[in-house]
Formats: sequence, C-alpha cells, structure tokens
Amino acid sequence: MGEGPDSVVGASSRPAPRSSRGTTLWSRRSILTGLAAATTMACTGQRGPGSTTTTIPRVAAGPEALAFTGVHEGSWSRGGDAVPATSYRPIVDHLADGLDIRMGHPVSVVRSEADGVRVVTDGGEFVGATVVVTVPLGVLQAGTIRFEPELPRAKVAAIDSLGMGVMDKVVLRFDEAFWDPDVDLVAYTADRSGYFVEWYNAVPWTGRPILVGFNAGRPAAEIESWSDDETLDAALDVLRRIRW
Repeated sequence: MGEGPDSVVGASSRPAPRSSRGTTLWSRRSILTGLAAATTMACTGQRGPGSTTTTIPRVAAGPEALAFTGVHEGSWSRGGDAVPATSYRPIVDHLADGLDIRMGHPVSVVRSEADGVRVVTDGGEFVGATVVVTVPLGVLQAGTIRFEPELPRAKVAAIDSLGMGVMDKVVLRFDEAFWDPDVDLVAYTADRSGYFVEWYNAVPWTGRPILVGFNAGRPAAEIESWSDDETLDAALDVLRRIRW
C-alpha cells in the first residue's frame, strides 16, 4: 500500500490503558472544549486525560456532542473485545431457553400496583413482581409507553438528555492479507478527521483476509448518503495512505 504525508498510524495487538488524570470542570463540556484544554495542559507540561483517538467511533458521537466525561465510558482498559464464533443467534437462543416470549404484543401501559406490576399490551395484560424495560431509547422519548405512576423527574430528565448516534461498519475482503496478522487494531488519523479512523483485523476470528472499518458521528451520517461504490473508494483511499 502507498504512503501519504498525512498518514499517522497506531497499531495495537492488545488493549491499552487510558489515563483519567486531570479531569476538571471543563470535562463536562464537549470534547472539543476538553481537547482545547488538554492541549493547553500538554503545552504547559500538565497531565490530562489520555488519548481520545478511538473514542468517537466507540460512542457514535461527534466531539461537539459528547461530554469529555464520556471519554472513558465503555473503555476497553477493563477487558477486550469478543466476537461470536458464528453469529449472535446462539446467544439469543441460550438466553431465551425456557422463557415464555410473546411476539406481536406492543406495550401501552406499565402500571405499578400494590402487589406488583401490570403490563398492558395489545394482546392482553400480564402481571409480575417486577418488570424490566429494555425498549429503544426513541420509544421512551416518544412516550409510546405510559408509566403509571409517572417516572421520577430525574429518570425522565436522564431519558430526555440521552442521544443516539450513527455508527457504520465497512467490511472489506481481499484476495490476501497485506497487513500484520498479529495486529488487532489499526487507528488512523488524517487531515479529513473522523473518516475510517479504526480498522480491525478480522483474520483471527474469520480465517479470511478481512478488514473492518468503522465510521461514527457526522462522518457516518454523511456516508449513509453515499453509494456503495463511493464508500468503497473512500475506504480504499484511506487504506492506501496507511503505512503497513
């Protein structure tokens, strides 16, 4: 692959810890504000939070939307990644074993009662000691499900303040691997920030010469409007710039 003057690569074969030292009041603002403060700290010899190069693809948010305190949420410093050997279906089947699962029963009301919880659906009512609500964030924000009594203000505020982002994966299969098969992750930064900044080596868990590229936040939202050919061209352009 060719080299480019804007190519900066960080390759990792195992999880790297991240520092959380120096987090101060500005960390509650956006990452852009935090990066500005971190740059100032670095120039003056102070210690601040660690690298944020790979954070944005992990949370599907742009630096203008994510609080700097979110940099370490979901950090891989406490564990690595795991990939199902075949698909997620065996996991679902295992968790569902022995359960009475009702499909096509949209919930309209979750009502707390003296002796438990009543769930009202289009297909009938169900009573239990406890209910665990795992519907998508958008359903909660839309108020599709009515809670009786209403949820506490703090919980409603938390639901309203959460956001959803866009994260896309591009999976490329080659005739042969041109990269180091022992490297798990390649991080890429360039003048066009945020596009294809993470590439995972899928050889260990597929046995095939496959790279998986990630896009998130505003770049991913833009790529959503591209054709397959445009996406492929952009991905290959980045791969050509990386010093393998």
